[in-house]
Amino acid sequence: MLQLTKKTEYGLIALIHLADREGQIVSAREIAAHYPVPKRLMAEVLKELCQKELVHSTRGATGGYMLARPAYAITLGEVVRVLEGMPTLTSCESLALFRSDAGTCDVEPVCPIRSPIQRVRGAIWAVLQKTTLQDMSRAGARARVDGAADPLVPIEPALAAEVRHFSPLSRRPRP
Repeated sequence: MLQLTKKTEYGLIALIHLADREGQIVSAREIAAHYPVPKRLMAEVLKELCQKELVHSTRGATGGYMLARPAYAITLGEVVRVLEGMPTLTSCESLALFRSDAGTCDVEPVCPIRSPIQRVRGAIWAVLQKTTLQDMSRAGARARVDGAADPLVPIEPALAAEVRHFSPLSRRPRP
């Protein structure tokens, strides 16, 4: 279904690591050593995050990266959007991003999945927009242990039921 690219996964790993370090300058080497991530790729992702103004960089022997804003002010949705764009769930959504004749699908006028899939995509995007780096960091985990509510918003019950019961195969007559 929804799958993030390696670049976005590495970006999230780096950002959460920086959130755990709360204002400390951290090198790409340190992050790559802490996680099984190639240092070169981590450095490239951090460079892009710096260009997108999610992190600040410091040059020199003691240089590295730190979050440009507090962890509570950066959402997963923002990170996903700047590193790979809005998530898509169907091929027609993907085509619409790259084709000028978007919306020219032969099935579109009678498509049984377009509306339910758009609602699922909207629900996924809402969770990404509400979840912050702090929610995913150790500081966020400590707050949840201390009694704060879980930041991950559960899917609406009506939407969950629709998704659970929706299946193109369910339209076939049963034997």
